[in-house]
This record gives sequence, C-alpha cells and structure tokens, in this order.
Amino acid sequence: VEVNGYEIGPGVNLEEANLGGVGGCPFAPRATGNVPTEDVVYLLHEMGFDTGLDLDLLIQSTA
Repeated sequence: VEVNGYEIGPGVNLEEANLGGVGGCPFAPRATGNVPTEDVVYLLHEMGFDTGLDLDLLIQSTA
C-alpha cells in the first residue's frame, strides 16, 4: 500500500506527515499542506498495523 509516496509494508518505520496537516512549501503556489499524521495513523490502524500511538490522544494534541 502506498501512503504519501512511500510503500507501507514490513519493516517500514518512517513516514512523512504533520499534526493537523500543517506544513507544505510556502514557495509552491496553491500547494496543499502535508497529510495529517492522525489520518496516516488512522489508516495504518485500519490496515491492522500496530503503530504504538494512541489515536485519540494524537487528535487531541492537534486542537
């Protein structure tokens, strides 16, 4: 499965995302922010991956 241009599979331990989707390049016109970390964690949990992260606490930290 590809997420953010990276193949997700056994042994993968690095992913690019930002809390709340903040980020992106200020020099790229009309560029969107990065994928929210909480969305990536949700996806990985739905796929059966144990991320070791508490999704509810992660979402609360973006408020």
